[in-house]
Amino acid sequence: MEEKGSQAIGNFPIRPRFLPRVRSLWGQEVFLLFLVLCLPLLGWPQPTVYPQATQSTGSSPNFSGTWVLVEVQPTRKGKSLPALTLTIEDSGTSVTQVRTTGTGTHAQHWKYTFYLDGRVAENRTPRGALLQTQARRAKGRLVLSSWLTRDLPSGRKIRLHIQEAWTLSPDGTQLRIELVRRHPSGRLLRRERLLFRRVAS
Repeated sequence: MEEKGSQAIGNFPIRPRFLPRVRSLWGQEVFLLFLVLCLPLLGWPQPTVYPQATQSTGSSPNFSGTWVLVEVQPTRKGKSLPALTLTIEDSGTSVTQVRTTGTGTHAQHWKYTFYLDGRVAENRTPRGALLQTQARRAKGRLVLSSWLTRDLPSGRKIRLHIQEAWTLSPDGTQLRIELVRRHPSGRLLRRERLLFRRVAS
């Protein structure tokens, strides 16, 4: 039973018995100010305040440079490290990548361009397969989501999903690419980690 002379909301008294009854609006404001300032001193529990989530804007790394492949994990049994060089131009709104395989007169080059404004870029592989890619920056990484359309000997087409995540080392001397290939059904085909070292241009 509520004690006479006290005010309550539910089971929580809003005026202790040792305080005078508050009748005016101004007096109620003073009373609420008293609660805010004095409750911590009295040791009464305080409501928990949760900070609002904020989006971190951080600086986006620039991937421009010439990069040479130095490590692939996991290693492929019976195969040596392929000769692969990436020449990257990161303009901030698009990324152009020239891949060079082999060396000397046996070197082959092909060029890819990706957009960072949400557009889907269309490129062709050396064998003529269509590569459709959507690129975005996320938490200091460059994420490439691609669909590779290949023609099968039977005449049918198959679309493989390729996900790449690029990150730079803190000193900017190494480029790491996490590569995941999946079958159209979602089945994992290959997962690799490629490590590149920056070379003088």
